[in-house]
Formats: sequence, structure tokens, C-alpha cells
Amino acid sequence: MPGRPFVLGVALALVAGAATLAPAQSSVEELAARLESSDARTRRDAARALGEDGSTEAVAALLPAARDADRDVRRAVLEALAAVRRPDAAAGLIVLLEDEEAAHRRGAIGGLVDIHRREPAAGRGTRAVDWLLRREQEFALDPLRPVEPRIVEAVAARLDDEDTENRRLAAEALGVLRAASGVASLASTAAGDPDGEVRRKAVESLGAIGTGEAGEGLLSLVEDPELRRHVVRALGRMAFPPATAALLAVYDGDPGSDLARDALEGLARIGADEARGTFYHELSSRDGRRRAYAVEGLGRLEDPTLVDGLIRDFLREEDSRVQLAFCFALVRLGQTPFVDRIVLSLSDRRLREPARQYGLELAADHLDEFLRYLDDPDREIRLELIALLEGLGNPAAIPRLQEIGEDADAEIADRARAAARVLTRRSEAR
Repeated sequence: MPGRPFVLGVALALVAGAATLAPAQSSVEELAARLESSDARTRRDAARALGEDGSTEAVAALLPAARDADRDVRRAVLEALAAVRRPDAAAGLIVLLEDEEAAHRRGAIGGLVDIHRREPAAGRGTRAVDWLLRREQEFALDPLRPVEPRIVEAVAARLDDEDTENRRLAAEALGVLRAASGVASLASTAAGDPDGEVRRKAVESLGAIGTGEAGEGLLSLVEDPELRRHVVRALGRMAFPPATAALLAVYDGDPGSDLARDALEGLARIGADEARGTFYHELSSRDGRRRAYAVEGLGRLEDPTLVDGLIRDFLREEDSRVQLAFCFALVRLGQTPFVDRIVLSLSDRRLREPARQYGLELAADHLDEFLRYLDDPDREIRLELIALLEGLGNPAAIPRLQEIGEDADAEIADRARAAARVLTRRSEAR
């Protein structure tokens, strides 16, 4: 994306901003007093040292300095507030969203999002970098840290920023935050921003938010030639049943096209009965992805009369990815022994991601079947399953996770205990 290397440089600076004045040498009160100095360098060094301190008192002292007259001081304040990744820093970052420097506004957007990022799981080797660098991984929101309306409102205001990159980043940020209250602003941006990439980011975020209002906003854009494929993908991602007719029309318009394949994926996620004939037709496709989508769609129809035919087709299928889709569909239709293949695929790098997605969907109704595999001899499967159960969020898994928390394998025990704590806290917060 144009401008991305610069944005990444800003993000790295936010994570790695170094202090030149050690907090151990001065109290928070002394450093706060230095923020009142007439010398800009003194104020800058004090801001950096307060960021290194990172205490609640240090953050409170930094907030007024977000309006400092000196650009470099404000930059130091931005880096300090972004680094602490706590809600008490939000007020200062919101002030910096109005900064005259475009790069400061950009960094403030990133800092506000990063407040809500869940910490990497213990023992999993995930780098603790800010969300702008995690392009190949799904951003994990902290379920116990709700996004405040003032943050959504402030980020949404950047959709009108004079800087194009800031508008792109704001559109992306609202999707990352699953900011339902920002849907109207995103829909307006998707329809009217002068930059095509900003419009595409707004469409993707509407799909990520996934509310009915977001779906209606996307449907209003389905005929836009510049956005059509992005809209189809977004509607498919959110599995929006009212989009069924539009997706069928897209598919029927040119069944062999890539756009039709995207529409097929959306119809499969919806489990649209109106697409039953399309699913049957695509079972004989030479494209493995199309066959997998067709199988998923049939499984979501929840028609038990399909079981025998799906089992026959499963036995003839040679593509392991499509075989996994058959197992998913058959479990959806009540054939729980096929859970085994889903779980075992969690240790296969080629199949891990679809297995995770299938597992999250299936475990909602077949939790006991999945819990059995916490005793599997393959430790990688056990680790992946613990992560899956945590992502599922069902407190019914807590007792079993607590048992595994006594496992002889330290990493498994740590992960299980951590997952049990997250589920407990999430349940208590409801």
C-alpha cells in the first residue's frame, strides 16, 4: 500500500522510542516539573523519562504536554503514551489526533488501536509489536477492554483528515476495533472518498464489523465497479443472509470468474438454501477452493439427508483441503466422529488455518468432543486446542482447562491456566 513503509517507521518509533533520562534518577514529580521548563530539550527528555516510568502518575503528568508548542516534545509525548498501551493514555492520544503534524496524527491512531490489542499468548513466541506491523496475523482485541465511544468518535473524525494515509489508517482502525458506532462514517467514506484505497479500506472494515447496518451499507455499494469485488468479499466474510440475492446475481453473471468464486464463498458462509443447486454444481469443479466452498455450503444447510452423499464424495476426494471441508460439513450434519480429522489437522501447517476456523464454528455445538483432545499425545495439537477454546470463549471449558493447568509440560500448563483465567474474567464481565 502506498506510504506503508513510512507508516511502519512511525509505528516502530512508537514501540522503540528510547529515553535519554533514566526514571530512577528523578521522581515523577520532578519530571512533571521539567515539563514546564522553558527549554524544549528539557521538556522532551522529561516526556521520554515519564514514558519509561510508565506509571499511572507518569501518564497523568504527560497528558497536558500533548498540547506542547514544540513539535519534538509532542513527538516524545506521543511515543510515551503509545508505549504504555493503557486506557489512561487515551485522552492524550485523542488530543494528538488533532495535531498539526500528519505523522503525529497517524501515530495517535496507531496508539489508540494498540491500547486494545490483546497481549501475545505466553510461551507462543509472538512478537509484541504494534498492530501496524501485524499484517499477516489477525489482530486480537482484548475482550476485557471495551472500546470507548470517545475513541471511536475521535478516530472516525480522521476519515476527513487532509492526509490520505491518515484517512486510510483511520478506516482500517475502525474495522480492527470492530467499531459498530463508526459504521455510518465508514459507509459515507466508502461511497465518497476521493482515494480508492481509502474506499477499499472502509469496505473491508464494514465487513469486519459485521453488523446489520454494516451489511446494508455494503449492499448499497455492490454495483460500484471499483469496489464490487471488495464488497462481495466483505459480505461473504460477515455471512450476511440479506446479501444472498445479490451474491447469487454476481455468481450467475459470470460463473467462471474469480468474482463468482468470491460470491460462492459468501453463499457458503451464509449457508443459503437458495444456492443449493449452485453448491451441487460446484462439487464437480476442477478448482479445489470451489469444491471446498460448495461442501461447506451444503454442510451449513443442516439437511441430514445429505449425509450419505457427502460421505461418498468424501471417500473419492483426493485434495486434503477439500477433505477437511467434507469433515466440517459432516460434523455440522451430526456426524461427530469426523471431529477427529478437524482436530488432527491443527498440527498440519497446510491445513491449520481452515482447521482453526472450522473448529471455532463446530466447538460451539460440540464442545465435549473437542475437550476430549486435550489429552492428545501430540503437544502441538493440545496447544492449538487450548488457543481455540480460549478464542471460542465458552466458560464451560474452564474446568477442563484448569485440570490441564496441572500438566507436567510447563508450556501446556501455563497456556491452559492463562486461557482459563481469560475465560473466567470474560464470563464475570458479562
